Amino acid sequence: NTENETHLRYTYNCEAEFSVVLFEGTTVSANGTAKTAYNRNRNSVSTAGTAVYTGPTVTSDGTQLREARVGSGGGSGGSGESIGEWILATNQKYLLRFTKAAAGTSYVSTKLWWYEHTPPA
Repeated sequence: NTENETHLRYTYNCEAEFSVVLFEGTTVSANGTAKTAYNRNRNSVSTAGTAVYTGPTVTSDGTQLREARVGSGGGSGGSGESIGEWILATNQKYLLRFTKAAAGTSYVSTKLWWYEHTPPA
């Protein structure tokens, strides 16, 4: 987002033990698949200035801002959320990475909530 400040919160649910890491200043060679962002104010025609993608090709993680672990023992999942709200820097890319602790297939779901506003001059 180049004009507005984005205030972000996120939640996640995991079937197995995962680490969850938020990075700032991520570099990618391909953005991945664009996700549709819905304005929850259904009376508004405004569209989000913040873009969200899944499956980017990451060439540099950037600076680690927060790490959390959910679940235990490799086979037990759980849920979690960001601690408060992050006010994201404009013109930066962010990465929310989920890494499973043990081999095998398991699923993660995440929800991102954000609002945008123009900061005072």
